[in-house]
Amino acid sequence: MRSVYSRAGALVALLAVFAVIAACAIGPSSSSGTKTPTANGSGTPTATAESNGTPTAAPVIPTATTPPGVPTATPIPCPRSDTPFGSLIHTASSRNSAGDYTIITDSALYCQPNAILRVTPNWNPSGGVGIYNNHAIGVYYIGGSTQRWAIFNQDFAAIPNGAAFNVDYGFAIGDAALCVHTATAATIINNYTKIGCETGSDNPNTIMIATPNWNSPGSGVYDNHPIGVFHSGNTWYVFNEDLAAMPVNTTFNLARVNGFVQTATAGNISGDYTTINLAALNGHPGLKLQVTQNWNPGAGAGVYNKHNIGVFYIGGSVQRWAIFNQDLAAMTPGASFNVTYS
Repeated sequence: MRSVYSRAGALVALLAVFAVIAACAIGPSSSSGTKTPTANGSGTPTATAESNGTPTAAPVIPTATTPPGVPTATPIPCPRSDTPFGSLIHTASSRNSAGDYTIITDSALYCQPNAILRVTPNWNPSGGVGIYNNHAIGVYYIGGSTQRWAIFNQDFAAIPNGAAFNVDYGFAIGDAALCVHTATAATIINNYTKIGCETGSDNPNTIMIATPNWNSPGSGVYDNHPIGVFHSGNTWYVFNEDLAAMPVNTTFNLARVNGFVQTATAGNISGDYTTINLAALNGHPGLKLQVTQNWNPGAGAGVYNKHNIGVFYIGGSVQRWAIFNQDLAAMTPGASFNVTYS
């Protein structure tokens, strides 16, 4: 359970820095190792691919948990942005992080609780130094005097200094293919939930991106599991890759986007990652990729990859993007991923 006391205490002390630091600086976080994934070779995968059938698990439903602490410091100016859609790269540091979360300080997201964020860990933005964060992540909105979005680790582990995240955002307005889905008792079947909002659910070739949303407008429920999407019977579903039961009232931000499916094969797997070979991405380390695991592209056979994932850029003579398992486990042959980029 996330500690209200420790989070609130840290924020009360650290938000005082706002008077000096306009970018919403907040307290310290821990750091992780910087082991570099190998960029060459054709390592032999050792993971076993599970296939066939719809994802299932025993329906053990956890109870709701205590919400994050809310800062009580003196209110600060709250500029609003008129930018309806955008993207950015957020890097956690001692100035914007505290404990298990890091606050996004981009002004376009100030005072925007209805924004629909999608987030993917980026191991080495622009091909720089890499930082692992082997944890299921999500986003949540800090109200009160803060009025900012944050990225957090679902298991309450500290966000490492230098951990970076690609962030896309938009709003459910006009014909925007964005929505927020809450998993209720009526939509949950074991480890998955039937998406009830409009996201092109009748098309198995839709490129669907999903990110857990803890509290806006969710009810504050954690889902500490790697997630994915799959299509069955004219409907899209969000599911837990490790087959853990889907918690009641877990909430997900969803986006129907332009993109492609990357499938890990013997020809593109090297150890814990699969390399993307697409002309629009090759040679462009500054791109912002969003990735969600896709259990069965085109409603075909399903393959699990029960790991937290991220993206990184391979420099040198390779100059390509890759999707990797944060725990360094061998990439599963046949595992597929919905990918979009900006």
